[in-house]
Amino acid sequence: MKKLLLALLLAVLVGVGYLVFDHRREAEQPLSSVSITHEYNATTTATMSGALIKSAEFNQLIASSTAGVVFGSVVVASTTDAAVNIYDASSTDAVLDGIYSILITRLSSSTPRGTYVYDIALSQGLVVQLQAGFEGDYVFTWRR
Repeated sequence: MKKLLLALLLAVLVGVGYLVFDHRREAEQPLSSVSITHEYNATTTATMSGALIKSAEFNQLIASSTAGVVFGSVVVASTTDAAVNIYDASSTDAVLDGIYSILITRLSSSTPRGTYVYDIALSQGLVVQLQAGFEGDYVFTWRR
């Protein structure tokens, strides 16, 4: 009888151990910052309608989502004498009224060429504001 109870107890412990360790293996996540399904998109200032050599301020909505957007980076390929503001906003109107937008960063005219990585989550969307006289070539990366 003792042998039967011992065998039964051992079988229960092996079964519980299998369930615990097998469940932990399924819960493990791959160690990477970007999964295959979340690729970055890119938009350049050259593709923004009429954005080059603007005589007035120009706002461009790059991405908007109720689930949010991740602002990846800015690549400054050529410099300009005008600044660039980057906002967390759902529309260009939100930037104009200033109530429903958050300034993320300002790249001044003295910003040197290079890649500037942000990789931050925006709750509303990504809006770029090019100041009057903008002539630079910038690339903005983002993902949903």
